[in-house]
Amino acid sequence: MKDATRLHLLLFPISALESVGIDAFMYTSLDESKLYVTEDGFKFIENDGKYYLVAYEGKESDIVLPESCNGNNYEIYRYAFSNCDFLNSVVIPDNVTSIGKSAFESCSNLRSVTVGRGVTSIGGFAFSGCYIKEIVIPDNVVYMGGHLFFNCVFMTVYCEADEVPSEWSSYWDFGVLYVVMGYNSEK
Repeated sequence: MKDATRLHLLLFPISALESVGIDAFMYTSLDESKLYVTEDGFKFIENDGKYYLVAYEGKESDIVLPESCNGNNYEIYRYAFSNCDFLNSVVIPDNVTSIGKSAFESCSNLRSVTVGRGVTSIGGFAFSGCYIKEIVIPDNVVYMGGHLFFNCVFMTVYCEADEVPSEWSSYWDFGVLYVVMGYNSEK
């Protein structure tokens, strides 16, 4: 790869990858990346001091994501759980800082998601094609991409923020049946 010094992250489906040459990523920042796999099947990549949850190869249908990766906060990378049809519920802990684009897209049996208070950003289409009936968006989420809940039928979104923050896409709620702003679970 000539002049690939700006290449920071590259993901391949494990099932499609047969081999990678020893010098495949020479002269890129990827040659410094580190892969971590938990006993539960969560795959993380560390790059430039940031940690990303990039895949789940476990078989549990009700999962609680790890509190941290090597004691560090982390981001859920784009498409990390997409098409995981067996997922039923996911708890995202407070040490997760963002949910990437299409992270849970087309998880057709996903019914319940708990979003941790550390999440400040949710990428577009993150929960598109899921069957979540309701979700609470913490008030510290300052960015939301478009079409987050596209093709989620009869859904209610409870937002702790009193009004839609300026960094939320104007299409964040496309397809949502009900939106409740100023939600307080303590009441």
